[in-house]
Amino acid sequence: MAAHSACDFGGGKAEKLALAKYRQVLWQGRVLNSQFTDEELRTQGRCPLTPEEIGLLLAALGFNNRTRLYLAS
Repeated sequence: MAAHSACDFGGGKAEKLALAKYRQVLWQGRVLNSQFTDEELRTQGRCPLTPEEIGLLLAALGFNNRTRLYLAS
């Protein structure tokens, strides 16, 4: 999901380069030419949640650290 959005996830220079390459191949640069900044996209709810944000959300909903999560992609 991260590569399909124009959002920056703070993973450093290597992650930015990898996402840029993938986005260029997949979207031919359309995602990179977004008219919104990363902050605007995040404020509008257009970015996937980071693992930290998901952890905070689950904790707020009452789940504890022993809860098992199953991920599918």
